[in-house]
Amino acid sequence: MNAIINAVVNKDLAKKELLSATMMALRAPQEAMTLFWNAFYNSEFVKCDIAFDEEWAEGSYYGGGVDAELPELEIGEIGRSVAPGNNARRILFVKTRFGNVVLFERYSPGEDGELNGPIVQNTPRLVHQSEMFRGQSALVMQDLIDALGDGWCNDNVGLRLEGFLNLLAKNAARREALAAKAGE
Repeated sequence: MNAIINAVVNKDLAKKELLSATMMALRAPQEAMTLFWNAFYNSEFVKCDIAFDEEWAEGSYYGGGVDAELPELEIGEIGRSVAPGNNARRILFVKTRFGNVVLFERYSPGEDGELNGPIVQNTPRLVHQSEMFRGQSALVMQDLIDALGDGWCNDNVGLRLEGFLNLLAKNAARREALAAKAGE
């Protein structure tokens, strides 16, 4: 009898865990949209506004923004732009040494200006392959934290990549010094 009771209890727990995981997955894109909205309108977080360039559009995916020069930004800084006209999608750029991580609204905002649909991204290939930021098509909260940083731009993907490259350079210099010393 205890085995039957345990099986029923465990089955109910598994159902509750599955329901909880499903609800979290459904809520995750909404939380990401809220974080995006808060970041976009925070002037302490965003360094500057960037004039929209039609060449970024590439259909509706803003892939051209990955390779845009954006001289207004230094590595690790974040800029924002808005597509013109009825489109009016908000876009955030995080500058990296390898190009820009581009985060944007997948659909045009509603008439009330509210976010309409998921936040998506385009990323330079090397940034994506580095696993410093591997956001999927519809970003969830952790993807945005990986891109924008958890501490309000103290650890965004551009700054983390730069820190990693600096560490590599220091290690290479140390190894060269040790090799030179060993060769004396």
